[in-house]
Amino acid sequence: MLKSTNKTVMHSYPGMVSLVTSHFQGALNIMAAGWHTYLSYEPAIYGVAIAKERHTHSLVKESGEFAVHFMPGHFADKIQQSGTLSGKDTQKLETLNLVYKKGEIINSPILQDAYVAMSVR
Repeated sequence: MLKSTNKTVMHSYPGMVSLVTSHFQGALNIMAAGWHTYLSYEPAIYGVAIAKERHTHSLVKESGEFAVHFMPGHFADKIQQSGTLSGKDTQKLETLNLVYKKGEIINSPILQDAYVAMSVR
């Protein structure tokens, strides 16, 4: 049943959660991101909201790059864990047994099981 609300900020959340990978000076990380979107088609610009307190934030800020991945549904448990474990304390890619390779354009890891992976600079 439709109900009136004045809390419009969260009306479309949750959406599809993506996985964001980052790399800087040998440190690799992955995080789940619920707040992400295309910002421009031409030029192609993609944005992800990453809190300053997150380990990924510093890696992305220092490297100036990241990769965004969309995963099949059967990766739900790994997506959940990538959002709850800390990259400061854990090598999440290894802990979660995620297969990746170094990006062709950027240094951030590219997940082999993603059905879409985008490099962002």
